[in-house]
Amino acid sequence: MNTLRPPIGVRQPMPGVTYPPLPDLKRHLASGVLEARTLIAALRASFDRNKERVALVGDGWSMTFGTLDMLSDRAALAFAKLGLRPLDRVVFQVGNGANLVVAILGCLKAGLIPVCTLHVHREVEIVGLGTHAEARAHFIDTTPSNFDFHDFAARMRTRVPTLQWTVAVNGNGSALVPTLAELIAAADAEEARAFVRQNVAALDPFQVAVFQISGGSTGLPKIIPRFQNDYLANMLEVTRATAMSADDCVVTPGPMLHNAGLVCFWGPALLAGARVGILEKIQDAELSRLFSACCPTWLYMPKPLLPRLVKVLAQHPEARARMRGIVTSSSGSQIEQEIGVRTQHFYGMTEGIISYTRADDPPGIRHQTIGWPIAEGDEVRILRPGTEEAVAPGEVGEVVFRGPYVFHGYYNAPEQNRVSFTSDGWVRSGDLAHEVLRENRRALVFDGRLKDLISRGGEKISCEEVERYARSHPAILDIVIVPVPDPVYGERGCAFVIPDTSHPCPDVGDLGRHLAEQGLAKFKWPEHVFAIDAFPTTSAGKLDKQALRGRAAQLVGGAS
Repeated sequence: MNTLRPPIGVRQPMPGVTYPPLPDLKRHLASGVLEARTLIAALRASFDRNKERVALVGDGWSMTFGTLDMLSDRAALAFAKLGLRPLDRVVFQVGNGANLVVAILGCLKAGLIPVCTLHVHREVEIVGLGTHAEARAHFIDTTPSNFDFHDFAARMRTRVPTLQWTVAVNGNGSALVPTLAELIAAADAEEARAFVRQNVAALDPFQVAVFQISGGSTGLPKIIPRFQNDYLANMLEVTRATAMSADDCVVTPGPMLHNAGLVCFWGPALLAGARVGILEKIQDAELSRLFSACCPTWLYMPKPLLPRLVKVLAQHPEARARMRGIVTSSSGSQIEQEIGVRTQHFYGMTEGIISYTRADDPPGIRHQTIGWPIAEGDEVRILRPGTEEAVAPGEVGEVVFRGPYVFHGYYNAPEQNRVSFTSDGWVRSGDLAHEVLRENRRALVFDGRLKDLISRGGEKISCEEVERYARSHPAILDIVIVPVPDPVYGERGCAFVIPDTSHPCPDVGDLGRHLAEQGLAKFKWPEHVFAIDAFPTTSAGKLDKQALRGRAAQLVGGAS
């Protein structure tokens, strides 16, 4: 008897989205890495299997998989009743918490596409990304006392032409802004269950699930479409690389909508039936209470949070014995030495590739490399920068990659796409690495970046974007911003300013106030400012940013 197979490839392509070539899809489906299944269908299956188990736990609260499933069903129906339709884009500007998870799952169940911005973004980022994505709704968190999100959201509705709705996922609403709790309360549970069952069954596994954002070097908003089945594959491969199971509790203190947080930590945890520990405020007391409540076994710990973790583990020595591992992007040896828990390095790009060291790797691999990619079908090459010529074995070059969950183009950005890929379709990472053979295993060693970026505590900051807004300062004739090494955050921004002779050179505070007026998120502001008479140039007469990096390191090191 013949069985009809579902068609391979997207049914209704979205304008501006570059979809994977059909031969690639067929190859990855045949290997079993990709499935003809949506991410949300897989999550719902996990919710059904684990309905009595705890899914989310925080400071003084917890939520089972069954409750999470029910609340996100009702949220999905409520979003549809607002007027939102499948493939509508929704800008998320929400802090960590249970409501964030409920709202994201509700969007996925309704077929909406979350645009994953940061809670600390401001006018520049939200107007740019919201307009570019043609977002129809803005989900906000009004809880911070030092910023008026209602006023901000009202301005966004006037500046982003397509925005029609604002929803307060956390905090208070208003006459024009319903809260998530109010929307859920008005949605009947049985009607919601039926709506979600029908809607999810109709979703296309080859269609966009999420719009992530890139910390690219151009300063322009770049949106990365991630598809239902590629995001699912990404998460499942992480569970295999880490051996994550239903017995685990996973904690990631960083923004939960970061690609790393979503695909490497809480997304895989929910698929595996594990608990997700949610840290709403990065404070010692809350971290301590969370350790008491959920007994973490897997922890993503950026280096800036290491001192807090040392304090917490001193209060909870029994937690150290239960922890299976700490995942970090760097400094694994230092963290392992100070904490006494095994560390694993990971490397990843929102555009796709994820690389991990493995738990059974010897320290020489776990501490000195970024491991190797997680999925069958992941491919990596190392090229001489600016060329398509492979380097010699062991030589440093630019990493390029392709694979089953690697993207094929930024959303509606043809010019950027022309320079982001090799001629045969491999993604240019802009990162430098070399390959080593250790313990009879091949692994990658990260050697820095080609991109004009600052990596501050995991956040990627475009130097060009900050320079563009800073140049409007009346005291600045010209400005160049470079990264400078920092022992806590990895890097911070350092500005070299050619001042207007009729004004004093702005200091860090002056420049920060100006960038705040421009609507630029605070984490992007330079934290060192130095006056300079002229910028150094190369022999070809081009700006020599490498020389400025060296000078910044000397100046900042000498001042510390």
